[in-house]
Amino acid sequence: MGALADAAHVLGAAYVVLPAIPDYERTNIDAYKKIAERFNSIGEHAKSEGVSFAYHNHGYGLIPDSNGVRPIDIIFDHTDPSLVFFEMDLFWTVAGKADPVALLEKNKGRYKMLHVKDMKEFTYFSGDGSTPSQWMELFPNLVAAGEGVINLDEIIGVAIKNGVEHFFIEHDFAPNPRVNISSAANYLKSLRWD
Repeated sequence: MGALADAAHVLGAAYVVLPAIPDYERTNIDAYKKIAERFNSIGEHAKSEGVSFAYHNHGYGLIPDSNGVRPIDIIFDHTDPSLVFFEMDLFWTVAGKADPVALLEKNKGRYKMLHVKDMKEFTYFSGDGSTPSQWMELFPNLVAAGEGVINLDEIIGVAIKNGVEHFFIEHDFAPNPRVNISSAANYLKSLRWD
């Protein structure tokens, strides 16, 4: 961790986040078990240096394999809740046919960050979400938060109740980032939760 933890301290960041798992490391369920072991080790090192470790999901790992096992559940079940946390990307979670509300409620306290994104219409990966070509074909379906079909109001409310601390507006390949961020921010400011 070393330099990364040092940089996090300089920036005032509480979390160091792994944004992706290389495809050659996520080939099957046994590989995901090894990933979970590695995450525990990284989380322990991060904690010893005064930061927390989190994993940011993309589309892969959310769709059950041929035996009905969902890789993301392997990561949750085989990692220490005090060492390994998560950052949910709403767009990729929905594209991977997973229910954000169910994941947040089942894994209370594990998700600490949320990428707030929206979809023009519900669209899912043509496969298991593991290849760049599957991701690229979905990018045109991204819209500013509040302009699509994802129930952000409900999801954010559930996220707050289940331990999410940080919310980030994100829009990959936004055609006009300033307009997009402004629109999303205005929408989010209009929401109220108990």
